[in-house]
Amino acid sequence: MIQAVLDTLWAALQNLGWQLGIFLGPVVLACVLLHFLEKALNRRMHQLVGRSRIYLNGWIGTPVHEISHALMCWVFRHKVLEIKLFSPDDDGRLGYVRHAFRRDSLYQRIGNFFIGIAPLFGGATVLLLLLMFVHPEPGSIETASFADLFGSQGWGDKLSSLFGSAATLVGNVFHPRHYNEWRFWLFVYLAFGVGSYLAPSGVDLKGGREGALLCLLLAYGLNLLLVVLDVDVNANLAAGGRYLAPLLALLFLALVFNLVWLAVTTPLSWLKSGR
Repeated sequence: MIQAVLDTLWAALQNLGWQLGIFLGPVVLACVLLHFLEKALNRRMHQLVGRSRIYLNGWIGTPVHEISHALMCWVFRHKVLEIKLFSPDDDGRLGYVRHAFRRDSLYQRIGNFFIGIAPLFGGATVLLLLLMFVHPEPGSIETASFADLFGSQGWGDKLSSLFGSAATLVGNVFHPRHYNEWRFWLFVYLAFGVGSYLAPSGVDLKGGREGALLCLLLAYGLNLLLVVLDVDVNANLAAGGRYLAPLLALLFLALVFNLVWLAVTTPLSWLKSGR
């Protein structure tokens, strides 16, 4: 009896680990990489142009970042007390959203996690809109076939599909045939602004820790129930994972933008500092 209970608990934990690896893992990895790339890029930009760097790209990315927080506050029924879309202060903050929630509401407490990571989804949505209406080739994402990432069987196939589709996407977006079109350069500037402030800040992630833990506990409880009921949910989740493909594509595009601009600004900052 005890062994059967332990087997059930372990099976639910394995299912949760698989789901996190497939769905949350790539998004979390992109989030971490974007966070550190943005910090490094902002540091290089500050070395080059000082505080005025915030007016080069901050006026684009910061409102997108804060509006994303505010919209998710509305979804989870938090009360927005104050919102600053772009208001640089002496503490280094460019904008913020102050919100309140009820501690006795599980839904609102879970919402803190989604409010914290909202800029990932808001920024990805704006990047998609820029690709659709500003970039000379609106079909870049569709031709990258990111959906194959979830159709592959083994991890090696998944990684191969990921990097192959990512390379296709970058090649489509930055193809030399676009270089003589003003819309392409407008897209590059706007996408740089959005991509530079797409990752959640340290404060955002700290505020979402409790909500993340509650989400994990809730997900484990659901998996436990499905194991007891002998429901194989993983096959259906793998099929549903295809809908995450566009998000991964756009997050990868933001990573590329940050890497490109970091590669440009790093040697310039070294030259300015005499290194």
